[in-house]
Amino acid sequence: MVLLRADKYYEPNIIIMDEIKVRIKNDIPLSAGEEVRMLKLDDQKLLKFYFVHGNLSEKAEVELIRSGNVDLIKSYLRRYSLCYDAEIELVKLGNAELIEFYFLRNRLNVDAVKLMFEQNNHDLVKSYLDRVSISSIPFSTVEEMLLCKGRENLLEVYLHRSKLHSFRHEINLVKLGNAKLIKQYIENDHELSMYALVELVKMKNVELLKSYIDRRMLNGTAYEEFVKLGNKELLDIYAENYPSFDEVNWSE
Repeated sequence: MVLLRADKYYEPNIIIMDEIKVRIKNDIPLSAGEEVRMLKLDDQKLLKFYFVHGNLSEKAEVELIRSGNVDLIKSYLRRYSLCYDAEIELVKLGNAELIEFYFLRNRLNVDAVKLMFEQNNHDLVKSYLDRVSISSIPFSTVEEMLLCKGRENLLEVYLHRSKLHSFRHEINLVKLGNAKLIKQYIENDHELSMYALVELVKMKNVELLKSYIDRRMLNGTAYEEFVKLGNKELLDIYAENYPSFDEVNWSE
């Protein structure tokens, strides 16, 4: 087998390309090490020819991304998804155009998504939340990253498309204290867990409570806390909306 030589005596690239063509024709793959050496030749014509006929090994994919050659990387991404480590390297590279090009075609692994959030490129993350299929988003990690101060605008984008997937995340939404986001969540007809409802009642925000009880009944501890508020306006609205509810002595 003819190997791609890494020393200073290797043949001109045209000969290397001929060797690769022969290997492809005879279904003889290049090893990971040979692919890495081929990448270091920095011959774009040769590499693009190779990409047409097959994807790189994981090791070579990582080296390709680390090269930072935007044109070459894009040529590869038009045809193939990346391995786990190469996706991490792609996000580390920090080229928003390439990252967006990739995640609009492939599902990013959870650690790559987390790293993308940590880089705080607002426009890139907004594009991810707004344009990627909801089923492709690792919702648990994404929701944890969104439910913190300073990311309310991004959270709003996410909540336009999806409910929160954990009662803990709903509690954190309420505790975040952003009335606009809570109202958006309620008006999107999402039912809050009882634990989140208890936190909502404790906020004593009359408008938010009106919005919720106009749509849904309360139950359990949330209902008990609601009654304890003793807000006659809210209690009257609730009684009108749900005349069959368990009557409580409001004077207590």
